[in-house]
Amino acid sequence: MNSKKYIPIIIPVAGVLLVALYIMARLDFLLFHSLVEGWAMLVAVSIFIVAWNTRDLAEDDSLLFLGIGYLFVAVLTFFHTITYDGINILPNLGPDPPTQFWMAARYLETFTLVAATIMLAKQNKNYSLKKIALAYGFYTALAIVTILVYPIFPTCFEEGVGLTSFKIYSEYFLVFILGIFLYQLRQQEQLEAELKRYLSLAILMSIIAELFFTVYTDIYGISNFGGHIFYLISFYALYKAIVSKGLQKPHSLLYRNIEQAEANVRMVNNCFLSFGADHKSNIDSIVATTGKLLKADTALYNELKRGKLYIRNTWNAPPNLIKVDTAAGHLCEYVVKQGGYEPIVIEDLQNSRFAETDPSVKAYNLETYIGCPVQVEGEIVGVLCTLFTSPKKAATQSLEAMSTLAKALGIEIERKRFQAHIQEGLEKAKYLQSSLFPKSFPDIPGIEIAGDYQQTEEVSGDYYNLYLQDNKVVFLMVDVTGHGLDAALITVFVSSFFRREMELGELNSPLELLQRLHTDFQKQNFPDDYSLEVFLGFLCLETMELEYATAGAIRALQLSMSKFPQKLPDSHGMLINGVANPPVFGTNSIQLNSGEAIIVYTDGVDEPFMVAESEDGDQRINELLTSIFGLLSLEELIERILNDTLRDLDKDMPADDMAVLGIYSRLDFEVKKWTCQQEIELVDQVLGNVLEELSCLDIDLDMVYMAAYEALTNSVEHVDGEGEIEIQAYWTDKQLVISVFDAGSGFNWQKVLSEEVDLLSAQERGRGIELIKLSADRVTFNKEGNKIAMGWELASTQATFAK
Repeated sequence: MNSKKYIPIIIPVAGVLLVALYIMARLDFLLFHSLVEGWAMLVAVSIFIVAWNTRDLAEDDSLLFLGIGYLFVAVLTFFHTITYDGINILPNLGPDPPTQFWMAARYLETFTLVAATIMLAKQNKNYSLKKIALAYGFYTALAIVTILVYPIFPTCFEEGVGLTSFKIYSEYFLVFILGIFLYQLRQQEQLEAELKRYLSLAILMSIIAELFFTVYTDIYGISNFGGHIFYLISFYALYKAIVSKGLQKPHSLLYRNIEQAEANVRMVNNCFLSFGADHKSNIDSIVATTGKLLKADTALYNELKRGKLYIRNTWNAPPNLIKVDTAAGHLCEYVVKQGGYEPIVIEDLQNSRFAETDPSVKAYNLETYIGCPVQVEGEIVGVLCTLFTSPKKAATQSLEAMSTLAKALGIEIERKRFQAHIQEGLEKAKYLQSSLFPKSFPDIPGIEIAGDYQQTEEVSGDYYNLYLQDNKVVFLMVDVTGHGLDAALITVFVSSFFRREMELGELNSPLELLQRLHTDFQKQNFPDDYSLEVFLGFLCLETMELEYATAGAIRALQLSMSKFPQKLPDSHGMLINGVANPPVFGTNSIQLNSGEAIIVYTDGVDEPFMVAESEDGDQRINELLTSIFGLLSLEELIERILNDTLRDLDKDMPADDMAVLGIYSRLDFEVKKWTCQQEIELVDQVLGNVLEELSCLDIDLDMVYMAAYEALTNSVEHVDGEGEIEIQAYWTDKQLVISVFDAGSGFNWQKVLSEEVDLLSAQERGRGIELIKLSADRVTFNKEGNKIAMGWELASTQATFAK
């Protein structure tokens, strides 16, 4: 409930009550005194009643200890009240005995508060309450006897003189003890905020009351009245803290540890639920949670290695924190030497030896340090620690949660090491597998060969190779089921099989060789769920006839300038696996003419578009090949296939392995070359030489000039770095191709090509490329964007340069 809205009512009522009490004290001080002491006794007995009746539910004995203590405080307060001068229940005692009973009650109350706080910190239910009650009873009886029967209790008030030195110094001593208790109370985390606030108010009011009781000389005087008013407020705060909350919100008294533990568990669970694949982010989350959980000024994870202290992860750290230092003398080194799993609390740092040995203590004015060792495989590797610029008393539940977080940090480090070890093994496997692919291809006149692959983050299940055997080009593309180490091991088997077959040289037909592969595969006893897709081709260099056999559905296209990419007929067959026997493979043959190419690739290139986006993957590849075939070299074309696939998937790494292999039967033509320095004044001169060579062609040279001029000036103006710009031109009876290449890093040409540009606007960006697109029939770039290729269809066969 929000009590702030009642302040306008409470203040006037309190004022009226204070005036009424003052008038009562002036008219009848004994009545005033009896009412105040009666209120104190009522609250004290109520504390005992609440504590006694909830003793079996409480998590520790601190509340019951407090209740027993206040019960005997009520007894001594009762004797203080009935012996007060003027009450006449026990006549002729004078003013000293009630003052003595007052001091006996105050000593007992102060001891009770301090002891209950210690018990609260230890959270133990193993105390002997019978012995405690007997001890309190003995103290109370001793006080009664030494005051009333054998008056040996130190004198506290002398009539006509006032307070004795014993009384005054005792009050100061109790004020000092209560001040320490108040400070310690403020450090207790396990107490609910409102409960802590009321208890603090009670102690503060008690301190002020004790100070008033050090200066009065008349038991009916104004100082004594003021002390009793603050004493009244003190017991009202105790009533609100213990009695009222014990009845209205018992959980705040009885189950404070459970509530704190539940809050800590929620915070720790939220931390664990936030974990992802990134180890650093996970450890950062652990460190941040530790700092927030302990309400620290700073939290760190420090690693100790070879005498050095490395600060690996931080939360709320000062900007000038030294990240690497010698470990000797540091707090974390001390924690590591202590060992174990539990947090270590080091207080009063400014007055400890660490103020001299650990530079951070003075540099950041640290008062408290809590560090918990972090173990990995039984070895302490670092410390999860929290730093405080003020004294700190951490709750047991918070320290237990910190221990849990430190163990989680150790597990995360162990997982990080394990995954790094696995990754290192995968990288080695990836490197070794890459050695199975051909490093280069045989140099065959009139034939261009290129291949490339893109693995997933794991090793690959795709494989290709090419061999030159007796005037015959043998090439293959293989896709093993899945990807990863198991698929990579099967590619090793496939590679070994073909290497052995090439050495044997018994290459009658691709179908026969594929059947032998199937037989060997079944002999390996691979699990039934492993299979191979294979395209195996034999290209006769004399006749340029391609004979092929297929298992599965490796993609195979025939490219030509005169028609759309065509799928090879009968390019599907049964998978090679441990089940199908005998298998039925696809087989056929085609003629590879000059200017045509064969491209084979695995399903990682087109299948994601069929599944993820309901798009025709074949159409996408066909459109790409139609736009660039004949403009780029075969190597550049394959690079574009892989690069454009990753771009369209919006990924740096494919979900499945991709491999592409191509064979191109080149036309017999000569490539003309020119170079241009990076000077804009030389562009027209170089282009004049180019157009002079092209004057024999039946083509609009103005359009050629416009496109070539824009391409060349873009390179001259925007290329970064030095070096000449190269212009190439070749033509056949079907097309003219001009390319401009520079040594720069390129640009994002895909983005520029996709933008709509208004040629009449003042916008410069993209205008040159837009003019090129309007001037040429086809325009494309290499993967990097530092080469542009432009193509024009020729109207007739006047191209005399082509051979």
